[in-house]
Amino acid sequence: MGWIETVRFVVANYGSRHTGLLLAHLHSIARTHPDAAIAIYWQDIPEEIRAALQRIAPRADFIRTAYDFDSDPLQRISSKVLCWARAAEEFEREQRLAFCDSDTLVRGNLEVE
Repeated sequence: MGWIETVRFVVANYGSRHTGLLLAHLHSIARTHPDAAIAIYWQDIPEEIRAALQRIAPRADFIRTAYDFDSDPLQRISSKVLCWARAAEEFEREQRLAFCDSDTLVRGNLEVE
C-alpha cells in the first residue's frame, strides 16, 4: 500500500454564534482523523473563545479574515465560499482538501485509497 497524504479540513466561522457547532466539528475531526491538518478561517470571535478552540485543535491553523460585514450583511452568509476559494489557492499543492460547514460532523475516515 502506498503512502496517502492526509486530508486538510477547511472551515469558516464568523462570530461566536456558531462556535459550539465548530467545537463539535473539530472534535469529530480529532476522533476520525487525529493527524489531519485543519484550516479555520475566522473573524469576530472573542479571543477567549478562539483560544479555547485552539486548545481543542492545537494543530489547526487559525486564519483571521477581515471582511467588511457592516457594509454588506449578506456577505457574512456567503463568506464561507470566499474562504473556500481562498483556501483552494493557498493549499493548491495539497492533494486532499475537505471543505466543510462548521455544523458538519465527520463520522468516518475519508482517507481511503
